[in-house]
Amino acid sequence: MAHVRDLWEAVGNVQDLIKLRSKTPEDLIAITAKIVTEYASTNVLMKLGALPREEQDNLLKNTVIYCCDGLDYWDLDNAMISGDLKQGPLLTDSELLVTRESLQDVSRIMQELVLQLAS
Repeated sequence: MAHVRDLWEAVGNVQDLIKLRSKTPEDLIAITAKIVTEYASTNVLMKLGALPREEQDNLLKNTVIYCCDGLDYWDLDNAMISGDLKQGPLLTDSELLVTRESLQDVSRIMQELVLQLAS
């Protein structure tokens, strides 16, 4: 989870995760959108994979894979806890880019992750 912590601190421009609590909901949604679109989406993986091998950043690529997998795991875990296994994935790239509601879902997920990581 260190990757997720680092992303929240870097993109949120804070030195400590606890300082994210002072951000507005709109700020958190914007931070979440940036993290997901730049560090946790299949589109990013495809762009990285399209680069010549010598220009690929393996650490970034592995971070993106980790974040994508982590969000899928979190979504499945919540579905199992709630008993809603028929629930589709909350996080798809197209939903994130289309609706504010889906960004709020992602923001809620990421906020819960931050609180879990900070405690």
